[in-house]
Amino acid sequence: MKKILVSVGDISGINSFLIYSAAKKYKDTIFEISAPENVFKENLKYFKIKNLPYNLTFDYFSASFKKIVPGEPTMSSTLLSFDSFKFSIRKMKIDHRNYAGLLTMPVNKEEISKIEKGFTGHTDFFEKEFNKKLTMLLYSKKIAVLPLTKHICLKEVEKKLFDEKIEKQIDNVYKFFKNFFKTTPKFLFLCVNPHCSDGKLLGLSDIKLKRIVKNLNKNYKIDGPMPADSAFNENNLKSYDVFVGTYHDQVLIPFKMLSFEDGVNITCGLPFLRVSPDHGPAYDMVFKLDKITTYSTFSAVQLLSKVRISQK
Repeated sequence: MKKILVSVGDISGINSFLIYSAAKKYKDTIFEISAPENVFKENLKYFKIKNLPYNLTFDYFSASFKKIVPGEPTMSSTLLSFDSFKFSIRKMKIDHRNYAGLLTMPVNKEEISKIEKGFTGHTDFFEKEFNKKLTMLLYSKKIAVLPLTKHICLKEVEKKLFDEKIEKQIDNVYKFFKNFFKTTPKFLFLCVNPHCSDGKLLGLSDIKLKRIVKNLNKNYKIDGPMPADSAFNENNLKSYDVFVGTYHDQVLIPFKMLSFEDGVNITCGLPFLRVSPDHGPAYDMVFKLDKITTYSTFSAVQLLSKVRISQK
């Protein structure tokens, strides 16, 4: 059976229910959870679940936690989410070939930043841990997007954009598509400013971006840059595999419009596949079982199920 390592995220939300649901659906996969079994089982009681499926296993250092409150983040749930993430990273560093990949469930970035100064999300933390440039790819069967800058203020985008190792990010995604999907991806680059700056009317950033794209086109199938307001039409959605945005919401808005329930966050450039559902802990859904959707988590697990584990 294939084995997936799972970082639990903040289980004050619906993460434990989503993990349980995935294990019930994908019975040929072992879900090894980086969390104390007693805490996880106690949390599932809020979802009226008493028994765990046989393919849920646990591996975690000995620790004690105060009772986790469903529906709201607490210091205990935040510490568990961050410790589970770090523990999972250590395990993947030691022997990632033993797993199909790492599934990281949603965390509360604001709460973690209170105990880990500067924490802005999984991808940035991975970069520090592995000391290399990584790439956030949001993927669904309908659309895939690459935001070159991630969780930064909009006013910082043009200052930071050209320090983001653009070619390395393109190459990370290129290799992911080649290695994972066995296809050569076609990219569409978006401009920074409206109307690609109307020549030089809104600055020189898009002129510089045009030169970068021209140079990248020597080694990759890449078009643009083109105005973001006209990029996401039906023809382009069929023609391009990846839309490259200069900042987070430029590409996340159309991505979530098209794939709100089944989008997956992938970190490209790691020595293993890391995926996450593209949503938050969803504290408000804890007591709304009939409205919880599992599509994004299932999509993440489906990607991991395609990974071939190296034979030792």
